[in-house]
Amino acid sequence: REDSSYRFSEFGFKTATIQGWTHGDAPYYFEFELNLPPDIYAPEASQIEFRLHFAHGAGLRADSVLNLFVNGTFENAINLNNINGASYRDYKIEVPLRNLKPGPNLIRFTPAMVPLVSEFCSIIQQQNLLLTLFDDSVVKLPPASHYTQLPDLHLFNQTVFPLASTPAGGDLAVQLTAKDSATLGSAWTLLAKLAQKAGVPLNAADVSFQQGSTNRNLVVIGAAGQISAELMQAAPFNLGTINKVAYEQPLLRPLGEKMARSHARMRAEVEGTGGLGTLGIAMQFRSPYAGGKSVFLLSADNPDLLQKRTTQLVSPTTWSSLQGDVCVWDDGDTVVTGQKIGPTYDVGSVSLNTRVDYYVSRHPFSFIVAVLALVAILALVIRSRLNRYKLRHH
Repeated sequence: REDSSYRFSEFGFKTATIQGWTHGDAPYYFEFELNLPPDIYAPEASQIEFRLHFAHGAGLRADSVLNLFVNGTFENAINLNNINGASYRDYKIEVPLRNLKPGPNLIRFTPAMVPLVSEFCSIIQQQNLLLTLFDDSVVKLPPASHYTQLPDLHLFNQTVFPLASTPAGGDLAVQLTAKDSATLGSAWTLLAKLAQKAGVPLNAADVSFQQGSTNRNLVVIGAAGQISAELMQAAPFNLGTINKVAYEQPLLRPLGEKMARSHARMRAEVEGTGGLGTLGIAMQFRSPYAGGKSVFLLSADNPDLLQKRTTQLVSPTTWSSLQGDVCVWDDGDTVVTGQKIGPTYDVGSVSLNTRVDYYVSRHPFSFIVAVLALVAILALVIRSRLNRYKLRHH
């Protein structure tokens, strides 16, 4: 939770001591996993604080350090330069919140301890090279908001947001389009993957064979010809009798070898009757039934092919490749082909100032262009006023 403090012990970390001339290899580090809310947002300057309780031995060389890594990236360091050894409580070290990603983050403290005497032909003392990190150390999250932009299948593959945004799937509805074994198998396979990524069984989800209105986030699983027209009208890729999709070349390449190339920024739609063929398709889009809710749709041309494509989807390689709002994959693909072709929408509620800050942080280039445009307009207005003043008085 944002604006909260947690002891390391709450993440499963236990007090441990490392001894010896360490080089950062296992088991010469301390680590735990820190899960951030998928939709967390805070100003760019926000920092996560680590308030450490640790002790190190005496006789360490002045270049001994305790390094902090987040997801394998070096972030900060503590110089262990007290030759007499030391014990610290509430030692503060900070990391920008923006350097952590939504969902799980691997936090690792790696000591690099060097003996004070290490000359040639001298006894190298390593018994004094000790560092203990205590589990009552604290991590403090800054104040933040819950606000993000969807659809985003990359965020989904990491955190299954927003399908598991409430405990045990209490805000999740699952609708199957048929009762055949292949469709049922596809549904159980996908639900197992969602539960695995959420970290909890989704036993509060509402599972049914009835398609239609719901006030929950929605998962729809079924063959393309069995999905309701109402839902398809809201989807970025309309799988009807006439398939319709917003134009973008990379996604359409698997559907046909020859596609006309359009100029950049042109908006168009492509219609056809070819169907999905052997492709599997996954989409995320705004729910047509409830404001602020999302739909995740999984489909293929027929139930047997749907089950096969679902099995491929939940494999680590394919699942981690989900991106944009529409993805397709086939037998010959090692990863999915995906892109964003539908409209975006915001999830969460924040103040106007925070919303402006959010869009500036997401689109810095556009913000710079807007500022330059305002400066240019202001310069033209001032120039015009000065010219008028000059004509009047000179």
